[in-house]
Amino acid sequence: MDLKIIFVYCLCDDALNLLNIKNDKQCQMSTVEIMTTGIVAALFHGGNVQAARQFLKFCNYILIIVETYPIFCLASPQFNPGP
Repeated sequence: MDLKIIFVYCLCDDALNLLNIKNDKQCQMSTVEIMTTGIVAALFHGGNVQAARQFLKFCNYILIIVETYPIFCLASPQFNPGP
């Protein structure tokens, strides 16, 4: 499992470098760490992102894990797509 996680991280990092995608100065987690967390969740935790986050933090793969917020907190209550 360790080699697979490292492979996923390196693959994501290489892809972002190839596409010339840079991190924002204000970010606390890099884009590659976020991508790795999602892929690890899909591969090893049945899509459970929270379990993947806890696993990656516990094993010290990712040192800073930013707290997540429920998706309904991000949506504006006035948003009405309409017909």
